[in-house]
Amino acid sequence: MSSSTNRIAGSILFLSLGLTAAPSVAATAPDFAAEVLPVLERRCFACHGPLRQRGNLRLDSRPAMLIGGGRGAAIVPGDAEASLLVSAIRREDELEMPPPRALDDAERELLEAWIAGGAEWPLAHRVEAASTQVAAREVPPVEHGIADPGKPLSFNRDVRPILSDHCYECHGPDEAVRQAGLR
Repeated sequence: MSSSTNRIAGSILFLSLGLTAAPSVAATAPDFAAEVLPVLERRCFACHGPLRQRGNLRLDSRPAMLIGGGRGAAIVPGDAEASLLVSAIRREDELEMPPPRALDDAERELLEAWIAGGAEWPLAHRVEAASTQVAAREVPPVEHGIADPGKPLSFNRDVRPILSDHCYECHGPDEAVRQAGLR
């Protein structure tokens, strides 16, 4: 065999070994329900969950992470290095999350691996919207006191109580807690 044939054969062997030895992202991605969600619930949801959103950021759903808060998207699925959440949990720049105590190395590495693996959130109900996966927010059905469905609706009597019970907490007059600028 000629030296060029040997080089080609060696290159093919090297590439095939490199391709088979590389672990797949799917094989290394952590189990969301068993590993990732408990860390998020324990360390993040108190300040970035359904009841409170510091920095206008929610971390209790994948779509909320994709939308992000005042600084933009919290995660870039498949790219942990470009994700603000990773920067925050590494305590880089001025971001130092979660306060007052940093995540331990195992928790941080778990979240980084989850984001690098695509940040799948299999528990969410997804709807395709503008090429971004957005979870339908699970809002309980509204019980209203409209006794006669044929009767004309009154905003003050029929609609305002529903808005007050279900919307004003996040979209009311207080700018500090208003989400997405909606009022």
